[in-house]
Amino acid sequence: MLDAIHAVDVHATTTGYGVFADDGTGFFPSWRASLAAVGRITAVLDWLDAQYGDFLYDVAWLDFWSSGFAFPERCVAHYAERILCYQRSIALNVLRFFAQRQNVEAYRFARHAILSHLG
Repeated sequence: MLDAIHAVDVHATTTGYGVFADDGTGFFPSWRASLAAVGRITAVLDWLDAQYGDFLYDVAWLDFWSSGFAFPERCVAHYAERILCYQRSIALNVLRFFAQRQNVEAYRFARHAILSHLG
């Protein structure tokens, strides 16, 4: 899995963006910290995990935790590879987080989500 994550670095954008980067480790995914209007995110209220990087990390997070999220992948080079890379990274971090906290219920929930998305 780590080899696949490192391989995507070749395709990552060279332009950095502000990334919300919340991986949902609060068990209740932090999309609740976002405000939306007319189908667009208009505000984000919690920037605890913010970082500088590829904006597709946030797209991967939304796709990982939310069903039916659609992003126009034809507009982004190497979309599928980048999304899979970031989702694998999110999956590893989520499992680590819940294992460290010995939160068995959340770990099982996350594991089920991971197996559903990443097989």
